[in-house]
Amino acid sequence: MTEQIYRQYANLVLKSGVNLQRGQKLFVQLEACHWDFGRVLVDEAYKLGAGYVLMEAGDPAELKARVTHGAEESLSYVPSWISQRNKTMVEEKWARLCFFGSRDPDLAGSLDSDRLGIVQKHGRLATHAIAKACGAGEISWAGAALPTPEWAVKVFPGHEPEKSCSLLWKELIKILKLDSDDPVREWSKISQVTSRRAGQLTAMKFESLRFQTEETDLTVYCHPNSMWIGGGSETVDGVMTIPNLPTFETFTTPDYRRTSGVVKVTYPVEVLGLSVEGAWFEFKKGKVVSYGASKYQDALDRLFELCPQARFLGEVALVDSSSPIYQSKRVFHSILFDENATSHIALGNGYVSALSDVQSTEKEYLLGEGVNVSLVHHDFMIGNDQLDVTGTTFAGETVPIMRNGQFSQGFR
Repeated sequence: MTEQIYRQYANLVLKSGVNLQRGQKLFVQLEACHWDFGRVLVDEAYKLGAGYVLMEAGDPAELKARVTHGAEESLSYVPSWISQRNKTMVEEKWARLCFFGSRDPDLAGSLDSDRLGIVQKHGRLATHAIAKACGAGEISWAGAALPTPEWAVKVFPGHEPEKSCSLLWKELIKILKLDSDDPVREWSKISQVTSRRAGQLTAMKFESLRFQTEETDLTVYCHPNSMWIGGGSETVDGVMTIPNLPTFETFTTPDYRRTSGVVKVTYPVEVLGLSVEGAWFEFKKGKVVSYGASKYQDALDRLFELCPQARFLGEVALVDSSSPIYQSKRVFHSILFDENATSHIALGNGYVSALSDVQSTEKEYLLGEGVNVSLVHHDFMIGNDQLDVTGTTFAGETVPIMRNGQFSQGFR
């Protein structure tokens, strides 16, 4: 990819994504194969006045070697300095940028699931503090993607890997508006549309949303103080960010105790490194009481073993068929993109930032208020062009929000 595109992309994630402030420190996570982009990103960050930039570039071969050859008793080990580093980053309000795109996207499927599960669980425990701070809006963060040939052949099969990678870059450049004169300005326009919609949904004060297709009949309940977020998020310090680039969703945090019904997942979803297909869930009194999948159901088993609260919802999001990702008619095999193709739910941790008048971020308080707290947060796409979403307000009014996969007239 050209350096010009790299610099356009770097400026987009720095200015629109984390909205890097002068003097603010920046933590960047990516794979080592993206080092060329990383160098450009660091350069642009310091041009914008970054106080310090720390770039962590790992490689999937590290995980493979550890899970395959590491001593059993060492798999749960996480150096104490990692937790301390993350605590310092939260205290000093670092910005955090995470880039997805692996040179070995199917690695997890080739590893021993029990040994991998131990490593993943303890890794999540060590990073829970910074993940919690991101979800609560205490620090600015953003996720974005960088293509690899290995990922690209999953999106554009039937080509040589390098050709597939070129095609994926071309698609991403279009979706991310990197071919425009001013991508930052273009994303500001997109954000205004989704932000306006979020304001409308918040003002309606919905008690419940009912999702219906031929295979889905799911009711998700909201809080009286639920706020819908779209087009970006505001940190507790008043900094506007776009945590996911691209983003076309409008989301909120539901009352995890009340979800009911059956839902069919409409896209493949990566869960703990495995691409789960044909998933479905049945909820009663908020909890997943039965579930299945046509491929890699064992990944769902492991997800629910990681944390008891993984069986409850932490997010509900609306995306209609006007999304350019949906319009591309492609599955990107990346949650960053696929969740912005269509409406979705997320099992696990909820976003405190999507609620008003929260008195505490302590686990016991949040759970008591119906806000899910979990080590995990996994999105599952549930929309298609038959999806109807009907809202019922706390005042008892019934409102058509989406019909046949598109927002109703009042929400467009």
